[in-house]
Amino acid sequence: MDKEPSPEPIRISIVICVVTSDEGKVLVVKRAKPEVAPDGSVLEWTFPSGKIQADANESVENAAVREIKEETGCDVSNVVLLKEKDHEQFPVKAHYVAAKIANPTTTHSNDPEVSETRWVSKQELKTLVGTRIDPDVLKHLKID
Repeated sequence: MDKEPSPEPIRISIVICVVTSDEGKVLVVKRAKPEVAPDGSVLEWTFPSGKIQADANESVENAAVREIKEETGCDVSNVVLLKEKDHEQFPVKAHYVAAKIANPTTTHSNDPEVSETRWVSKQELKTLVGTRIDPDVLKHLKID
């Protein structure tokens, strides 16, 4: 008898939200529990992000709006997909999106995974984020 092929493992999809203000600031969150990547880099400060709820047929855009609200208290609209790729550090499919907020506020909404939110300059972003920022995200933010 031929053996049935094993099903492909279900891949987790995440949304990574690159949120900017009219003043050119970038929204970041500090994880309550830092995550160490396989290369040893530490993911502590990052863009708002989270799992896309596939079981609820959640779209990438809806996941971005939800995650940004949950992690920062900010409301966004006009979410645009920047790129999709297999993440090089973690076993997930990453969907990078861009969103803009005209009147930036940070009213942290008691998400247990986030200990702090902050609007930072593009230069501060490069020093604050401990892992490699995707080149297309850097291009979108106009960071050399």
